[in-house]
Amino acid sequence: MPSRADIDVVDLKPWLGNLILLEVRHDPPDFYYRVFGSLISQNTNRDLTGKWLSECIAEGAAPATSQDSYLMVLKHHAPIFQVQSQEVTPGRLWQMVRVLLPLSNGNDEINHIIVGNYPLLTTVAEKELTF
Repeated sequence: MPSRADIDVVDLKPWLGNLILLEVRHDPPDFYYRVFGSLISQNTNRDLTGKWLSECIAEGAAPATSQDSYLMVLKHHAPIFQVQSQEVTPGRLWQMVRVLLPLSNGNDEINHIIVGNYPLLTTVAEKELTF
């Protein structure tokens, strides 16, 4: 598993708008948003940089499914690929492809997760299409 030290942010510059960098706290499990990409912020109408996921879920700013995904990375110690839909405002869905990559601190403990979020399609929920 790569280490956080193996990743140079300069190399990621073309993709930073679509990336989330999470710091992992293990006991109890929680995730701190070090970076919340600008394109993700634009598509979701929120910026979670500098916030804990547990606080964001409690405030309704992040879905609990995010926590489930991050916990899956910790459990399996492996990258995860997902396709998800998230209602970002009433009636507006953001469909995305997500790749979650665990990073270690040089041993087997995961201390960061990089998440790449790429939109597939933005659409209006069916409830707004009814007449």
